[in-house]
Amino acid sequence: MTVMRKKSTFSPGRAVLALILVALLSIAVSAQPDVEQKRAEGKAAFDEAIKLRQENTFRSYRSALEKFELSVRLYREIGDKGNAGSSLLGVGLIQNLLFEYDSALASYQQALAIFREIGHKELEARALNNIGRLYDEIGEKQKALDYHFQAVPLRLITGDKYGEANSLNSI
Repeated sequence: MTVMRKKSTFSPGRAVLALILVALLSIAVSAQPDVEQKRAEGKAAFDEAIKLRQENTFRSYRSALEKFELSVRLYREIGDKGNAGSSLLGVGLIQNLLFEYDSALASYQQALAIFREIGHKELEARALNNIGRLYDEIGEKQKALDYHFQAVPLRLITGDKYGEANSLNSI
């Protein structure tokens, strides 16, 4: 009886392909803890910025700004748009408190664009309100009203009664 052997399908090309797949898989698996570590670092920076902001001093505002900016950078590195946008709201708030109105407006507008992109209506409304308040502070009342009026329907859609009251009060 003759035993037929199946022809080997192993080739150097397939070996290289297998090694590449194993390398890619190990990179993907090892990158996951890095993402979670950066997410935790971003949250820690954000939380620290909130605490610093509450101290209400020029020095604490500067430190809070650094922490919010670090949070933005870390969240962007891992592609977390929502938290990057929330951190940008924090950046804008501190810049506003430091009378850096042009920078604050730019930060708020970046956050607004992110929230619109990801479809987060509640934070979109918050960004619109922040822009409206900034325009009100610098005396551009009509622009302020335009932004507050944009926020109201979003507050209604999301059922955010506090936010709705805030937006209406700003008008």
